[in-house]
Amino acid sequence: MAGAAAAPADPIAAMIAAGDHREALAACARQHGRTLGRLCMALLGAQHDADEAVQETLIAAHRAMAGYRGEGSVRAWLCGIARHVCARQLETRRRARRPLELVPD
Repeated sequence: MAGAAAAPADPIAAMIAAGDHREALAACARQHGRTLGRLCMALLGAQHDADEAVQETLIAAHRAMAGYRGEGSVRAWLCGIARHVCARQLETRRRARRPLELVPD
């Protein structure tokens, strides 16, 4: 059919394109959760921080699904979100560890 957009090859991308964001989110967690967990663990170094980052990643992905353009794989898109989430966590951690400067009397 001329002029018709091709359906995405990735079933999750197809769900996102169809607006079935809840099912797409569940599929993202099932299909890519382990990959996200390993990535977050490698970046953050602590399991509880990695688990939290995966949850934040999935929440952020769900919120961003309406703007998902389908460029590249869903896995790469999720990993990009996870890297940003981890970077924010690392920056928060860095700021929390920064020593306070003492002001002379």
